[in-house]
Amino acid sequence: MKKVFVVLSIILLSVFANGQDWSVSVTPTANFLFTYHITMGNAPQSPMIGVSSSLQYEFINEKKVSFGMGIGYQYGSVEISPNYLGPAVEIPSFTETANLITVSFMTVFKLRNQFYLSLDPLLDFQLNSESPDAIENQTGLGLSFAAGKKIFRGESFYIRIEPRVWIHGIVPFNYNHQPRRLTVVGVNIGVGLRK
Repeated sequence: MKKVFVVLSIILLSVFANGQDWSVSVTPTANFLFTYHITMGNAPQSPMIGVSSSLQYEFINEKKVSFGMGIGYQYGSVEISPNYLGPAVEIPSFTETANLITVSFMTVFKLRNQFYLSLDPLLDFQLNSESPDAIENQTGLGLSFAAGKKIFRGESFYIRIEPRVWIHGIVPFNYNHQPRRLTVVGVNIGVGLRK
């Protein structure tokens, strides 16, 4: 997996050398753990704050759709409250974390006045996590989508603001008996440069 990450990083950096539009962003996030189907007996969970950062390259063209790539890091945690087992049994809540390296393949639909919609398939690699009991391995394919706006300051510098949702582990690379998908929401704020 490390070799794949190194190869993707080299490809992405070589694309940046000839790139036309690139940006760096940081996002405060709220993290949820969903099964996306009806289950009985799941432990309740509470969202917690996390952070996401990314470096993105977008191919510039004058048409309505453009494509790009990005690489990012996400840190997320979720508080798990064990199921109620009766008054004699008290199990305290605990927190689990997940660290992910994410490669995104961007599809950006341009709208009027620098507004856009973005739909990004993800390739996720989970790094070491603490107490991975409820948050199963999120390595696999995911999806991210956003609606945002680029605010230009001059001809080449811009600020990008977009509410974004990431759903990890939609197609897990590891077998999960009952896959819990780490779902992250946040307002992505970034700065960019158009060459």
